[in-house]
Amino acid sequence: MLRRGLALLWLAAIASCSGSSSGTTDVVELGDVAPGEVVGLTAVESDDGRFADVADRLDGTIRRLDIDDPNAGFTTLATIPVGTDGAQRGLLGQVIIDEVRYAAWTQPETLELVIGEVVGDVVGDVVGGAQTRIVWSGGRAGDGAIGGALGEIDGQILLGLGRNTSWDAETNAGGALLVIDPAGSADQNGIPLSVGYTNPWAFTVTQSGEVWVADNAAGPDPDNTDVDDIERIGRGDLVSNRNDLSQIDGPGRAPTSMVELPDGRIGICGFLDNELRAYEAIGIDTVAGAGERTTLDRAGQIMPCNLGVAVYSDGTVITLAQTESGESLQIRRP
Repeated sequence: MLRRGLALLWLAAIASCSGSSSGTTDVVELGDVAPGEVVGLTAVESDDGRFADVADRLDGTIRRLDIDDPNAGFTTLATIPVGTDGAQRGLLGQVIIDEVRYAAWTQPETLELVIGEVVGDVVGDVVGGAQTRIVWSGGRAGDGAIGGALGEIDGQILLGLGRNTSWDAETNAGGALLVIDPAGSADQNGIPLSVGYTNPWAFTVTQSGEVWVADNAAGPDPDNTDVDDIERIGRGDLVSNRNDLSQIDGPGRAPTSMVELPDGRIGICGFLDNELRAYEAIGIDTVAGAGERTTLDRAGQIMPCNLGVAVYSDGTVITLAQTESGESLQIRRP
């Protein structure tokens, strides 16, 4: 997930919520929560209303907030037993496809990185007398840079898989944007969209089907000059290896989440600067032996964001951001 080791605390109750008039930002405080604990921000719209779902990395809970009635607080939707030894293991991501929720997590004891269907209100070895359905397994996950963010592409699960996994050890491909069949079984290999990543935590699939990605890299490694560990950004569906993507604007941001904004620009959250920045495509060039490369250019700051961003159909933007008191869910209404 993130490249910085952090002391992580328990998700506290909502402390406050400010006004909600047009053009303002409602701030729902999450309390004394360290960055890196609350992840997997997902915008949900249904006949029942509009909701923000978040995942607690350490205790494996998925919680929901009604963004039109935030004072009502969070409700717990599911609890997943997770293994959390180390800096970045636990409940890592979620996505809803055809009204079915899938999550990525590291298993207790084995620390195996899996994707599974979230059934009922609890996911474990047995749910309602039936075996939990795991749809993919990447083997044992390392202590950092393992990825776990999930998205959707053409009805399939899109996984941002980090470098420090058994999948990398077996394939020698580094991290990957990996397409997973939600109807498949744990032994499926997945289809790599592109490889060579350090930790592709920030990615999005636009309405037109473009796949944008920003690699959360740690900087050049003097002990391993064969690894290009510079943060890069671009179309993950146009290149086969992340080294052919453009270098992201410096200094390093540690990108954590990405979304297509209502005006068509790309929004990217940075863990280090706590900003949701907008980017615009400024051109396409050809990389020798790699195909086309689309370049993005920074186009302004929108609102605070360090860990997650999502957009509703009316243009409302929600982010997970750092505040003086800890973490918060911020809501910018059109």
